[in-house]
Amino acid sequence: MVGRNDPCPCGSGKKYKRCCFKTDQTDQRASSEKRDVATVLKPDASIYKVWLEWRNARKQADFPFMYRLLSEGETLRSAFADERAFVEACAEGSSAPVPRGEPAAFVHLRIVEGEHAELLQSIGADDAALQQFEVEKIAFTKREEGWRIDGYQAKVVPRGTKVTLSLFEQAAA
Repeated sequence: MVGRNDPCPCGSGKKYKRCCFKTDQTDQRASSEKRDVATVLKPDASIYKVWLEWRNARKQADFPFMYRLLSEGETLRSAFADERAFVEACAEGSSAPVPRGEPAAFVHLRIVEGEHAELLQSIGADDAALQQFEVEKIAFTKREEGWRIDGYQAKVVPRGTKVTLSLFEQAAA
């Protein structure tokens, strides 16, 4: 993904933000408007289906769709004034609140009383060249419209670390 201050890939020599950024953002908004959460995810969709859509949206940098998957009041969502602010922060790159990059791998799912669930995913755990990798915990809550993301945490851990939910329980204590 091209950062706002990188040279524009069109070859104009201008910074991306001064050249094609707005056009690309408009194209991205138009494509994300086609991916309405209620249309893509029916109320009876499984947690795994919701996670796959989250993962695919992240891989495709479909930040508007990701924002709409977050429950209202969720910490990550409420850190931004609105969807536009979330999308801009994600598009910035290194300071993005939701990491992008290689696809996340499913690690573990725990469902509590059929209303809440916690899913662990890893990024980079299979790359032997890395000394550390990222683990993410995504919390889900069953709502009238279906499963929605209700919490997001990420940690960087050293290679060889056993990936369990206790990694995040220790951090909360």
